[in-house]
Amino acid sequence: MKISEVATPNFLLDLDQLEKNIDKIQQICTNNNKQLWPMLKTHKSTYIARLQKNGRC
Repeated sequence: MKISEVATPNFLLDLDQLEKNIDKIQQICTNNNKQLWPMLKTHKSTYIARLQKNGRC
């Protein structure tokens, strides 16, 4: 699908980058002895919440 074919408004993600970002913030928290809590309200996506929860947060 071409970007011009996507109906707007829409929400698009680079899933590889999303996973890298989740891992990065988790590592920062781990290194600083902090606990990261996923916030569903921020993105309103059960898929992203699962990524955050499953071994990451």
